[in-house]
Amino acid sequence: MRPVIVALALAVVAPACAGRDGDPRIEEYRPAAALDRLGFTVLEGDDIGLVGDFDIRGDTVFLLDRAGGVAVVERTGGSARLVARFARRGPGPGEFLQSTGMTATRSGVAVVDGTRLHFFSASGDPLSTTMVSLPCPIVLPAVAQSRTGLFVSGSCLRRGAASDTMKAVLIWSADTAVWQVIIDAPRYTRDGTFGSVFGARSLLTPGIDGVHAFGGGESNCIWRVHDEGERPTATRECPVVASLYSGDPPPELKARMRATRIPGLVLRWPEHLPVSLDRFITSRGILLLRPFTTDSLVLQLAGSVPRDIAVAPADGLLGCKAYGCLWLRDEGRSPQLIVLDRAEIERRIAAVPAP
Repeated sequence: MRPVIVALALAVVAPACAGRDGDPRIEEYRPAAALDRLGFTVLEGDDIGLVGDFDIRGDTVFLLDRAGGVAVVERTGGSARLVARFARRGPGPGEFLQSTGMTATRSGVAVVDGTRLHFFSASGDPLSTTMVSLPCPIVLPAVAQSRTGLFVSGSCLRRGAASDTMKAVLIWSADTAVWQVIIDAPRYTRDGTFGSVFGARSLLTPGIDGVHAFGGGESNCIWRVHDEGERPTATRECPVVASLYSGDPPPELKARMRATRIPGLVLRWPEHLPVSLDRFITSRGILLLRPFTTDSLVLQLAGSVPRDIAVAPADGLLGCKAYGCLWLRDEGRSPQLIVLDRAEIERRIAAVPAP
């Protein structure tokens, strides 16, 4: 089976957090945003599946199959080898019906499946299945390891008298029984008066030293999540970047927008591209994966003075976790997993002179 190629999702930047005037574009990067120019490790395999989420631990890549189950892939040099597959589609313990997020834990793997959390050992044996009662119904929930428990993140629709608002929420639990809201921030209103439905897919990016990043790109702000104490806390940082980029929608998306009619939902292309589609926590700060055209990303350190590290395609980006970022591409005879791991990211940042 071939993997799903993740389409570029875009969000409007709130005017209150706008950067410098003008419409900066980095046309010299486009369209040569080739993965091989970054020195990625390219992994090929025919049995990857319809990947919905992932996690990385060293040379092991865990892939959550949307059709049900988890694939374990070992990367060696420029090749990939499927070494294990566990779980399957179904309603029972350790089986998935609506799996949308996964994380590698200290003892194995955790998968969120609607209102259920499944826990597996490192070898894939089912350990437990827990029903979770979250403060609000979450669209496409994701799960991540916390130092003292688990995070669940995603978008939650809040009903209001004036307009329905989609919120970006980060929820934490030490025991999976009681869940506490850490962040609750507006993403967009369904009537189109604020934000945009074209938002970043991933909201929470875990770090390795008790600091994580949260945000969907709707504003020139980011949440830094501190996970060092008994309960995580969060601080909002603005602005993240000095300039905002603009771009026209791809022709195929423009046609879909004209044809789409969803009751109560207004589709508008954003004035500015989002500040980032994802983030990565480095030893030198937060690395943003910023769209500068509708098909290309610039990897840029957050701050008042831009430091561009590399360029990559937007098409196929699955996201970033604590130990690296992953692309899924299907341009040849077999699907490719393209991993930009932590060591390579840190090496590239070190090679760029400080401003």
